[in-house]
Amino acid sequence: MEKQLKFVLNYSLEEITLRRVVANLWTETDIVVMIQNFPCECPHDIEHRKKNRNVAFNKVKAKLSKLVIPASLKERMMDLIKPIGTELMQWKTFHDSIFQSTNRDLSLYMLKRVVWTSAGTIDYRRTAKILLCSDVLGVRTRYSIACLYCYVDDIPVLWNELPEVVKNCYLSAFYVPLVRELQLEFYWAHVMVGEEPKLERIVTEPLREVATFNQHAFETFARKGNRSATDYFLRKLSTEVRNASLMNAVNIVISDRCTNTSTWKTDFPLEKLSEMLCYLLSLMSPAQQEQIIRKRPVEVLRCFLDWPCQDLFLETADFVFTFLPETKYGTLLRSITKNIESSGYYFPMLFRKFFINSPREFKSIFINYECQFCSYFDEFFNAEDAETIKCFFRNVTVEDRMSLCSRYNFFRILDPLIMNGKWYLVKMCIEEISPFQKDRARLEETYMGYLRGVDSRNRRLRKRRWRQIFQECDEEDKATASSKRSSRGKTLIKAKKLQTQ
Repeated sequence: MEKQLKFVLNYSLEEITLRRVVANLWTETDIVVMIQNFPCECPHDIEHRKKNRNVAFNKVKAKLSKLVIPASLKERMMDLIKPIGTELMQWKTFHDSIFQSTNRDLSLYMLKRVVWTSAGTIDYRRTAKILLCSDVLGVRTRYSIACLYCYVDDIPVLWNELPEVVKNCYLSAFYVPLVRELQLEFYWAHVMVGEEPKLERIVTEPLREVATFNQHAFETFARKGNRSATDYFLRKLSTEVRNASLMNAVNIVISDRCTNTSTWKTDFPLEKLSEMLCYLLSLMSPAQQEQIIRKRPVEVLRCFLDWPCQDLFLETADFVFTFLPETKYGTLLRSITKNIESSGYYFPMLFRKFFINSPREFKSIFINYECQFCSYFDEFFNAEDAETIKCFFRNVTVEDRMSLCSRYNFFRILDPLIMNGKWYLVKMCIEEISPFQKDRARLEETYMGYLRGVDSRNRRLRKRRWRQIFQECDEEDKATASSKRSSRGKTLIKAKKLQTQ
């Protein structure tokens, strides 16, 4: 690599402050009460989860809109609401499943004590320490927390406080399958009674491809997204085994994140795998980093779209475009689409910078992709993101713009805007796509062709509204032209006066 990539997230003081303010809005009492009252989220019930989260997003947006701050900062903060809110709700869902708690007061207690990082993510380990020191939680729950985050000094103390029946449960042969899953309460129970060598036989003997228990544990906790346990077992590896295991772990993490693979209830939220990838890459040599990126460029970029890794996405994309063949551009576009669908949001400023800096051939393939699917513009219009729409139109050729707008797929997106009164977006598109009258005639012809396939009951209404929009665009163009002529005339008069003086 000409420029060595640094897989460490650094932010300006201004950016850190913006993220902290949004995080504070999310942890105000009325918001956390609403979140803790949400029904338990089912991972596969995407629509139900989206509905609940949108209620929370809108409430925090309303709070932010009342803040007296510059509009440019407010716009940036609005883009932070969804990722930071999603971070909080994922943390709650994960810990609810771990501790199997139905106590809403306990859930509220935990939500009010989360510790935020400068990146706008929850520091799982430091938050765990606060919960660990609380007498509100029972000893078994605190033991589970200490084990999950490998607090080696606290585990023996809490182990001694556990009832004998609970200790025997963790050591029972009946729970060998859970030991093989490396559930940490069971691992640490065996350590506490001096049976750590026994784990080698129980866990790794059936796995012939794994050399040692510690190697298996390191790779397993990396794919679970558990940074604390990954760190703990990494320190137990020899240098030789460490290098081989790092490469294995990186490939496993990338594969699991890009296939949305989550195996056990103790798996951290999938997005944490992207943070894990950053961490593992930071431990590698530049040559190893380049090897991974060249081998799996599209998948690495998809991982870097996860919060809070977006800054790494732009930097890595610049490098990837130096070698990525054009035949892979479509794969990259599909991968980005999947990330937007799974996360439920995108980052407007990131997308604008990415598109502007992308090669001309990529922009052309993007237009061909949108001619077939219109998946990106669908997201942009749903978000009423006029700036990103303008950016995309202004950075492609006239031919590409007209190619996109000669497809019925594009009008499938515009049509609801026309019917729902969001004409400003439609007019903006017309002005960006077809500044000349002949292009507008072609645009209108395509829309009329599209209308032949829609519900005939509203066809006349659609035609009438479309023509009204065109008429308003023409009137605005004439007014703009007249204003320019008037301005030029005034300038000439001033110039003549200066000459005569």
